[in-house]
Amino acid sequence: MKSTEYLVSDAYNSVIDERVDPFIKLFKKIEQFECINALKLDIKKVLDILMFDQYMQLKVIHKKEKNNIDDFNNEDQPTFLYIKLNSEIVSERRKECLGDIDIERDLVQGIECYAKLYAIKIKLDNLVN
Repeated sequence: MKSTEYLVSDAYNSVIDERVDPFIKLFKKIEQFECINALKLDIKKVLDILMFDQYMQLKVIHKKEKNNIDDFNNEDQPTFLYIKLNSEIVSERRKECLGDIDIERDLVQGIECYAKLYAIKIKLDNLVN
């Protein structure tokens, strides 16, 4: 699966991992062809990497160090990231950024990307082996 390879983009300051959308499109195709169970382990490997990387892109919000892909718990739900997002975090992120991007919008879209991955994780976790 090529979903773990980084893509080059003009949005180098963005907190959005550009590998997420291609992965989600691929997952939808896998789901459409009812192959999730057969590919569950492969999907999970890629999903773990993308979830971890996307979550760490949002470190300005959660301020946690994670060293392990499997170190996710209830506090890492997308809802908590939305709750923690405030004007102070937006201002802090603005100081880190180069270029002209809408910081608040970028952070919200970063959380939305993470939420999509999180939803796939829940789907996989709920599958019966």
